[in-house]
Amino acid sequence: MAEQDFLARIRQTEREAAQMVATAHANARKKIEDAKVKAAALIAEAQAEAVREQKELIRLAEQEAADIRAKAAQGVQVEIDSLKEQSADKLDQAARLVAERIVSDSADR
Repeated sequence: MAEQDFLARIRQTEREAAQMVATAHANARKKIEDAKVKAAALIAEAQAEAVREQKELIRLAEQEAADIRAKAAQGVQVEIDSLKEQSADKLDQAARLVAERIVSDSADR
């Protein structure tokens, strides 16, 4: 009887050990699955943040480009005004010379 009791205890211990191993495996699978879900959420969050940062950088670059274009246009306009001012005097002078030539040529005929 003592042998049967001893064997029964060994079998019970083996069942408990097998149950512990099965529980450990199940817990490990659950932890792995939870970690995968958490990792996927973190990746999605990081990707969304990267998209937001990229959009902000693009917005800043476009704003800087617009500022550069505006400054360049302003500089060009200043140059245009300066050239118009310089050419106005020369146009008047050229018109006078042409008129004088016309008058001079007409007088010579």
